Amino acid sequence: MRKYTLFGSGKWTVPKELFLKQYEEHARAFLSGYMDGDGSIAIKRRLISVDSVNKSTLKEVNKLFNNIGIKTTYYMFKTRSRIVIKDLNNYERLIGFIHPDKKYNLLSLTMRS
Repeated sequence: MRKYTLFGSGKWTVPKELFLKQYEEHARAFLSGYMDGDGSIAIKRRLISVDSVNKSTLKEVNKLFNNIGIKTTYYMFKTRSRIVIKDLNNYERLIGFIHPDKKYNLLSLTMRS
């Protein structure tokens, strides 16, 4: 991993290779791992979100979601930024979750729609 980026909440970046079409499967795996760790599901609001103090990198993550066909909304606040995903079916089809609780919650929401 050190080959591709620095570590620390304000230092890491999305590896540039992930924006190339030939690495789309890698981009999906990257997003899956990132969202399993930092993402959350708001069941009542029927959305997935992720916050970060690393605003520039979260913009890159947002762009990566859009590149693979997942529509997002990006918000910027004073000390952090947020990505919101309401397209749960597309997220589940293209990324999904490995984390058991998040996977269960996502499937329970997508099966209802």
